Amino acid sequence: MDTKPKTRDHRIMIRYLLRELSEQEQLQLEEQYFGDDGWFEQLLAIEDELIDDYVQSQLSRRERERFEKYFLTTPQRRERVEFAKALQRYAAEEQKESAPVSAAPSPQPEPWWRSMLNFLLAPHPALQPAFATAMVVIMLGSAWLFVQTLHLQDQLAQFQAEQKEGLARRRGLQQQTDEQREQSRELANELENAKRLRAELEQKLAKAPPQQPAAVSFALGAGAVRDIEGAKRLAIPRGAEVVQLQPDFEDGGEYKSYRAVLRTAEGEEVWSQGMLKARLSDAGQIVALNIPALVFDDNDYILTLTGVKPDKTMEVVGSYPFSVAKK
Repeated sequence: MDTKPKTRDHRIMIRYLLRELSEQEQLQLEEQYFGDDGWFEQLLAIEDELIDDYVQSQLSRRERERFEKYFLTTPQRRERVEFAKALQRYAAEEQKESAPVSAAPSPQPEPWWRSMLNFLLAPHPALQPAFATAMVVIMLGSAWLFVQTLHLQDQLAQFQAEQKEGLARRRGLQQQTDEQREQSRELANELENAKRLRAELEQKLAKAPPQQPAAVSFALGAGAVRDIEGAKRLAIPRGAEVVQLQPDFEDGGEYKSYRAVLRTAEGEEVWSQGMLKARLSDAGQIVALNIPALVFDDNDYILTLTGVKPDKTMEVVGSYPFSVAKK
């Protein structure tokens, strides 16, 4: 790169063109120069400098690799580089042709533009045809440069529109990300509140004395209907706080404990409890289950009782469908 001192803005623009800025830095720079025409013109001038340095092999190896990988990504930029190379070749050829033949090496070759100026201003009559040809070439070249300038202006407008569109797209994505984060925070707060309320409810139930809550008890016989149609209907008073279910079953004699699971007829689990013990009754074995009344709605339910053997294996010992109606 050029060894002349560069301002901080100059260095930042070069890093922007070589894609060395972070996404946040790139977004900030684009917001700044899209609102300032002077910044945008300065960026275009630095693009030209960068192209000249590339053509003249003044970039470092790393800069050259990033230039080829990230800058030469559009046909318009590649055309500008090819044009700069063509100008460099033309200048080199003119300088070579205008250099005087001498046995002694010249300490410093004459600039090609000065040789061309001397050639164009040569007064000798023999050079008049060449002068006329050169003027035609200059006129054609000027016309070509004018057309190229218009073409580059169109490309510049297209590039500017694409950059603005990309900036708007990134702003939209950033806004969506912020909204999703806010929604996640709200959901996390709602979940935390639900957990807190559940813990408070469990603490209240645990601290309540056994005789305090209004309880209602129902026996579920082993010979009851095994499907929802015709199942036993349980009428739970509105003031009841605890519903005691007492499912009975035949004595297995080999279960260490029992586990009860209450589900709706659709299969949604609403309550469960393990490490239960059975006791003898007139109907056989019975397990007493104390279930909070708020668990129940006007719905159909299935209570499943599972026995746990000493070897940890489990076996269903009874399934009790019933319906609930609160009154």
